[in-house]
This record gives sequence, structure tokens and C-alpha cells, in this order.
Amino acid sequence: MAQSAVLPSPAEMAKDVVFVVDLPPETPLTDDLLERCVELNPYLDIERGAQGELILSGGSPGFAPFIGVMLVHQFMTWADETGGGLVGGAGAGVRRPHDLRTRAPNACWFTAEQAEEVLRQADEPGYPRVIPTVVVEIRRIGQSAASQLEKVREWMRDGAKVGWVIDPQSKTIYVFRDDGEPEVHANPPALEVGPEMPGLIINFKRIWGLLDR
Repeated sequence: MAQSAVLPSPAEMAKDVVFVVDLPPETPLTDDLLERCVELNPYLDIERGAQGELILSGGSPGFAPFIGVMLVHQFMTWADETGGGLVGGAGAGVRRPHDLRTRAPNACWFTAEQAEEVLRQADEPGYPRVIPTVVVEIRRIGQSAASQLEKVREWMRDGAKVGWVIDPQSKTIYVFRDDGEPEVHANPPALEVGPEMPGLIINFKRIWGLLDR
């Protein structure tokens, strides 16, 4: 059951170590260069800002990659059974339609209509300019919950309909819908995504079991 939203304090935001690197105009951060940076530095969270700046944050991935795979698997099973849309993982970077900001959620889902546009743009250079309908961000060790919540707020402002932040350290899930503040779910055994992905209930028992090993 959703609890009253208890959001991280500003002090928690300060736990992040984030570097923003401005690049000279003659050496822009192209899609190809961004992708290469991500490949060469798997221990860093690397993204591109709205003005083309390089955004770096450290911290250990911890269980985030494994949780992401488990979520993508459940998304894929639902999509295969319903024939609905396109599922993406941490490698599925997308770019905002009107600027250079580029993000890669840990898991995401595009509607069938969005999937057609993603696949059409796959034949073009660069990241697709399609915002997923459902996005999931997983907090890494060393990242603050507050910064992940703000990242999902950006996704929602850009057009996502459902946004989750999963905090493995506290077994807490923050659920955003439309413009409201997040619902907070503490240690849920399962959680329904909602009408955007009808019938999909994510099983968290195995995920929490991974953390309780």
C-alpha cells in the first residue's frame, strides 16, 4: 500500500558526486562520442545535458544492473504475451526532441506507436528522440535518492506517463504519475505498473531476495 510521501532532505542531495564538464564548441559531444564514453567507462553514470555538456556521476553500480535485467525480463514477458510496444534497458539511450539532453533509464517501455518511431529512427544517426511512456531509474550506491527523483521528474516533464525510482538500499519504490508528487511504497512484494501496461504486476520478492542473500 502506498504511504505518505517522505522525500529525501537537501542533505541527502549533497551525497552525490556529480561533475558537469563543458566542452569547447569545436569539440562537441556527439552521439557517437557519448556512446563511446559510456562503453569505455562502465563504472560511471555518463549522460549529456541540454546544452551538450558531459554529466558524470560516480558510485558503485551495486545491484542496480542485476535489478534492471530482472525488471526488463518481466517487461519483456508482458510485452511478448500482449504483443505490446518495445522494451528497453540501460543501453537504450534516448534524446529529448528539442535539445541535446540524453538519458538512459535502467528500464523503459514504449507504446506500439512510439516503438514504430523508435525503429524508424534506428536507421538514422544518433539516439532516438522518443520519450518512453514508462521509465524506471535505480539508485546506485553513492547516488542520492533525491537526485534520482529529480531525474524522474525530468522524464515526467518530458512526457513520460509513469516513472519509478527504485532504491535498493531502503527497498523503497517511488512512483510518479502525471504531475503529482510520488507515491512511496516501502518493501512491496509486488507492484502494478498501471493502465499504461495493463495487467503487468512486477514481482519484487526475488529482487528483495537478491538483496537479502
